[in-house]
Amino acid sequence: MPAIAGISGQACAGRRRGSYAGLVERDLLVDLVAAVSIALGGGWLATRVGLSPIAGYVAAGVAISPFTPGFVGDLERLRLIADIGVVLLLFGIGVEFSASALRATGWRTAASATAMTAVVLGVATGAALLLGWGADAAMFTGAAVAISSSTVIAKLLAERGDAASVHGRVALASSIVQDVLAVVLVSVLIAVSGEGGAPENILLSIVKAGVLVGSMLVVGTRAVPPLLDYLAEHEARELFVLSIAAIALGAALVSEWAGLSLAFGAFLAGLVVSESDASHRVLGELLPARDVFGVLFFVSVGMLIDPSVVGENPVAVVVLVALIVVVKGTVAALLIRASGASPEESRMSGALLANAGEFSFVLIGVALDRGVVDNEVFSVVVAATAVSIVAAPVVVALVGRAGEPQAMSTGGEGVARRAHFIRRS
Repeated sequence: MPAIAGISGQACAGRRRGSYAGLVERDLLVDLVAAVSIALGGGWLATRVGLSPIAGYVAAGVAISPFTPGFVGDLERLRLIADIGVVLLLFGIGVEFSASALRATGWRTAASATAMTAVVLGVATGAALLLGWGADAAMFTGAAVAISSSTVIAKLLAERGDAASVHGRVALASSIVQDVLAVVLVSVLIAVSGEGGAPENILLSIVKAGVLVGSMLVVGTRAVPPLLDYLAEHEARELFVLSIAAIALGAALVSEWAGLSLAFGAFLAGLVVSESDASHRVLGELLPARDVFGVLFFVSVGMLIDPSVVGENPVAVVVLVALIVVVKGTVAALLIRASGASPEESRMSGALLANAGEFSFVLIGVALDRGVVDNEVFSVVVAATAVSIVAAPVVVALVGRAGEPQAMSTGGEGVARRAHFIRRS
């Protein structure tokens, strides 16, 4: 009898554990369904009124956050899934990027984009210090403000039919350079902020980054492209997809273990994969998963925004929006003009770059996770970023209309100048 009772007790315990596990899984499914459904509605509404769907996704996160009435999603569970979105987003950018793509931007455009990022980062960091934020929080804020959104720029160009224009190519090329700088900034700021700011810790982080980059680029570029080419040609599609997932997630995990960031490792893995002849197929297989997990990332960002905190800090929000839209747009236009572009092309390029986006969320999210910023700073930065996304089409349209009379008056001289700028860049 005792043996039977023991077996019966174990069976009951097993059923209880199974019931609990089923409840957890069901709660996770409810959170996912709610997040995806509300994001679908938010994204649809945003696109209907001419905005980037990113703004809708963030708003959807606010709607199911603990700071607003109604349904509340489990933030911790969704953020674990959202981390995969960050990895796939950065991996995809790495796959799309290559040394040839950087060369195609032209050294003048690369130099102006780097200078713009440095200037805006410095100005925004100073402004954050004046707002009373700590040095580490100010640096992360400055970085979040300085990086423009390639996603928003590409959408604006597609809607306006300007993708082949000089200002469109300059703005997209600048955003490519900024994407690379953002990945570097994530790791650099992690190294210099908080307790990691000691010289020996910074040196250790540099060594770790050097070893990781060296191993990925030397060993990875020799092993990964041939493997992917073989799987793409000879093996089942599922094996090819699994290999992509293993490479992206594995590199991100190694980077995180090394004390750097998920974003840095995922981007490096994408660079390695970009050397494969099958890189275009990689992007094709990756896009659906990247889009879904990326949406969950933006929703999780929205869930961290406290609207009451934003309402209590209107001055800070306005200051950051002015830095993103006015200061960054002006600095970008001046530097692009100095690199040889015409006045109208410089203005339009500056207008296209006068926004923030996905990397701003990544940067300030890393800062929040590491305790560098509190929820107040996080909410203000994300709110300002969202406002810049909403304002982006309006800014570009206004600048475009303002430049039309001058563009018409320049006539053939303007065409000749633009052709000369394209050749020199």
